[in-house]
Amino acid sequence: MNQFKKNLKKNAFDEDVMYNSILQRASKDGLRSAWAKAPKESTMLKRGLIFISMTFILIFSLFIFNPLGLFGKDQSKVVAAVISVDINPSFELSVNNGGLVIKIEALNDDAKSLDTDDLLGEPVEEVVDAIVSLATEAGFIDITDLEDDYVLVSTVLIKGTANQVGDMIQQRIRDRIHLSDPLQNVNLVQIKATLQEQMQARSKDVPVGLYVINGMIQTPNGQYISVKEFFSNSENKEAIKNRAQFNEIPEAKIRERISAALTELDEAGVDTTQLRTRLENASKETMIQIQSEVKKQINKKDGSGNDDAPGPQPDPNYDNQNQPNTDSGSETSDQNNDEVPGPQPDPNYDNQNQPNTDSGSETSGQNNDEVPGPQPDPNYDNQNQPNTDSGSETSGPNTNSGSGGSGSGGH
Repeated sequence: MNQFKKNLKKNAFDEDVMYNSILQRASKDGLRSAWAKAPKESTMLKRGLIFISMTFILIFSLFIFNPLGLFGKDQSKVVAAVISVDINPSFELSVNNGGLVIKIEALNDDAKSLDTDDLLGEPVEEVVDAIVSLATEAGFIDITDLEDDYVLVSTVLIKGTANQVGDMIQQRIRDRIHLSDPLQNVNLVQIKATLQEQMQARSKDVPVGLYVINGMIQTPNGQYISVKEFFSNSENKEAIKNRAQFNEIPEAKIRERISAALTELDEAGVDTTQLRTRLENASKETMIQIQSEVKKQINKKDGSGNDDAPGPQPDPNYDNQNQPNTDSGSETSDQNNDEVPGPQPDPNYDNQNQPNTDSGSETSGQNNDEVPGPQPDPNYDNQNQPNTDSGSETSGPNTNSGSGGSGSGGH
């Protein structure tokens, strides 16, 4: 009895042990036939075996079929998406599934002038941030000129890459804007492009971003316009709004750069009191208007280049619009139109370089009463023609007689 209590206490909560113990005791006492069926396995054991089997099958499938691309390759070196960054410098970034940049390609000469070698292996959002910063330092972006600058970021997913990867990359870039001063000083536009558009862009040797936006409008002679020029036109922005996401310059940054410009005008002696008052509580639309007015004031102060041609030294052959100068019908403005270039004027020609025909003579510097030569010929008049005065062929000393010889009289 005591042993029974011990066994009951020990195995009270283990039904399998208790069941087997009872069967063994029954068989020993002759209460159970040796041909009886073996005890059934418990439900928990069956469920455990099923779970283990399913886990093994799942792992085996991942290795064999590799539906997510998680095995069989070093995923850190596999390109999942190509990100195109277009400012004026244009770059193409190859990005893996983890959002790390594994290759950077400069697409034009401006891009090649920027050193991006140390950006490899960095997160894509940090690389985009760094490129914008480098472009600003190099002068491709001027945040002080009161003109909106644009950065176009295009995402192309490689075949087999899940759409979630593209969404993740774009979201990380948007999140970076809040942490980056360079990105907050530009309007960042994001679009998605297809592999087909990327192939067509490469066949034309243009960045995919420029190819997409220029395909939305008609340009003269099919020429590609820059990102800044495209988005400065409100109609172009309207044309692409359905496939683009705009991340515009924050109002605080607009207010900040207008204040800096007003300080510049203050230093030049311009009264900016009224503009500053309007700026204090201005909405974004009003700030854009104030920005335009301030820009005009700065251009007026600087002269806007209206008096000088571009360049360190003006070219006299071009006007201030860098076009051939056609003033007064002359190609040059520094020469005297009254004199023909040359060391000495020719007396046989007038000051227009034409034969002198004054007073019926071919020369203007000689006496018209004398024929050129050392001595005048008495047989010719002063026009170098035979003298026919008074019906005589000669003009001898005496021209009062009408005969050819005055020595034979009519006596």
